[in-house]
Amino acid sequence: MRIIGYRETHPNKVSEVTMRSVEWHDGKVRMIDQRLLPAEFHLVEYHDHRQVAQAIRTMVIRGAPAIG
Repeated sequence: MRIIGYRETHPNKVSEVTMRSVEWHDGKVRMIDQRLLPAEFHLVEYHDHRQVAQAIRTMVIRGAPAIG
């Protein structure tokens, strides 16, 4: 840990696993729940387009990857 001004920073611990924010896996759409970042990493899976649309509306996923 280093101290910069009044703010403490912690080195990021990153694994060597590559993960896309949105991916197709075993017939389901898998997304990183971006509402929880950076404190937590959680994957959610959706089975149909209505669930995916709701995830986009509720900001589970953000940005261009969500809309193709």
